Amino acid sequence: MTSKSCPLCLPKDEAVLSQDQQTRVIEVLDPEWPGFRRVIWQDHVAEMTDLSADQQLEIFQKVLAQEEELRQQYQPDKINLASLGNMVPHLHWHVMCRWRTDPFWPGSVWSTPRDPQSYAIAGRTVQVDQWSALGEQARAVRYPVFVLGQAVTEDEEWDGLDPVSRHALILQSERPVATGRLLSLGAGVGRIGRMAVLENARGQGLGLAILQALIQEARALGFDQLILHAQLHALTFYERAGFVTEGPVFEECRIQHRQMRLTFRPPSWQNQADTPI
Repeated sequence: MTSKSCPLCLPKDEAVLSQDQQTRVIEVLDPEWPGFRRVIWQDHVAEMTDLSADQQLEIFQKVLAQEEELRQQYQPDKINLASLGNMVPHLHWHVMCRWRTDPFWPGSVWSTPRDPQSYAIAGRTVQVDQWSALGEQARAVRYPVFVLGQAVTEDEEWDGLDPVSRHALILQSERPVATGRLLSLGAGVGRIGRMAVLENARGQGLGLAILQALIQEARALGFDQLILHAQLHALTFYERAGFVTEGPVFEECRIQHRQMRLTFRPPSWQNQADTPI
């Protein structure tokens, strides 16, 4: 491949974040993967060893700067760095956020997605899976509850993090009626959110079943703690599930909330002192 046929030498419709004579940084506009950037060397070279020592240091500094910005913006569990170039042999680095709740964790993003889960709770089946599998049905619950019912804007509701979250769903007569999601915030902390039950399906314990399924999924994924932002009328509901209120009242989407936290206890054997045998 020459510079005349290289797509990185002849870019089209790039979302350029910064550039200079040596490098440019772009946001990869993939709706299925937030927090994904590339650092591209401007000249058509294939390998890091094609650069001088000073040039190598320069591109590494740009990569590290993007890593730090993405960590602050998204709070992922991990940043993956890769320089491949098998398809496009033009030196560039991928800087990609990874979440414990993304479809491929802990494997690479081209590995097999995580298997769907199913939880039987109080006689109901709660499906837990990725957005590509449950998103259309979850959207059919969240849109009428939040956008139409609570005047949450579509930009606020569809925040771009659904593809890297785990989603819970309950069907009644093959119709989606309740949903919620689990998103990793890094450092062993998960956040439950987007808890919604259609108005004509409330009062049946569906919200509790969704919550319990997400808690079980969080335990299975190895989270230490869960947080959520509860609307004030729902505080008692979450307290019954073991969440503890913390901090002051705050507004989110023009609705008053309080943060709540659930800390998982370690297995009982971890609390037992060693005894001689």
